[in-house]
Amino acid sequence: LLEVERFAVTANNVTYGVVGDRIGYWQFFPVPDEGQGIIPVWGFGRVISTNSDQVQVGERVYGYFPMGTHLTIKPLRKGGTLIDTADHRAHLPPAYNAYRLTAEEPEAAQQREDARAVLFPLFATSYIIADWLQENDHFGAEQVVVTSASSKTSFGTGMMLKHLGSPATSIGVTSERN
Repeated sequence: LLEVERFAVTANNVTYGVVGDRIGYWQFFPVPDEGQGIIPVWGFGRVISTNSDQVQVGERVYGYFPMGTHLTIKPLRKGGTLIDTADHRAHLPPAYNAYRLTAEEPEAAQQREDARAVLFPLFATSYIIADWLQENDHFGAEQVVVTSASSKTSFGTGMMLKHLGSPATSIGVTSERN
């Protein structure tokens, strides 16, 4: 049993709520009423009770939580990660089922929990987009135009394109205000 200690709320959580039923976000934390769900958030929790030899009371984790106070998982420890192997999550994307044990992470990550909760989930998406473009040789394009360039995902994608050594020119487009 994990006690949710803290989590970030961003525009991404609105997306989880708006399309939660259609895209499957609500399947992570099921409720009895069809068409309703619990909005997921990224944050931190602590093990407060366990019947498993995979985890100890007091260990802290970073991961995908319900917007609530507690979460029960069926943990499988793989290195510094707990995987929730609950039956209802087996068919869902594995990245959302992984809970990182914070004590086993670099101190730099431990010191930046606020930023991590806000930025990390979308940075992973940024990397996947940039990597996909690289793997496909940018589909022959010489320029990559990133709209909503002030968003976390767009900003991260531009950064990762540069980091991966993209030969394409990246152009960010955002509102004048941003």
